[in-house]
Amino acid sequence: MSIADWLGRTLFLIVSGLATFALIQAIASLSATTPVGAGEGATGNSVSMPVPSAPDAPLLTDGRAGDEDAAPTPPSPGERPVAMSGAARDGAIERIARLLETLTYAVLALTGFVAAGVLVLLRLTAGRG
Repeated sequence: MSIADWLGRTLFLIVSGLATFALIQAIASLSATTPVGAGEGATGNSVSMPVPSAPDAPLLTDGRAGDEDAAPTPPSPGERPVAMSGAARDGAIERIARLLETLTYAVLALTGFVAAGVLVLLRLTAGRG
């Protein structure tokens, strides 16, 4: 075996290992971002979620009960939309950051597997030349 063969095999093992590690990290990041809901919490205790009671008839924006097919009333020109609180905004930003981390690891894994495939194809075509 020549130096090029050993270099190709070593590079293939490194790329495959890093791609596998990135895939495992993506799965671990995804499982860390799933919310604790029905079932058990992080401490193993049972978590009970309050269930809001649904009104008999849906409420319109002005608080009156109305028909489901009725169009919502548009906001008045002087009315401003309600902003998110600081804690809710921070929670949303943290959730987005975790999902972006998961996507980053998944893209790295796909890139690694494609690179390993390219190395295999180069190895196959090198033997024919």
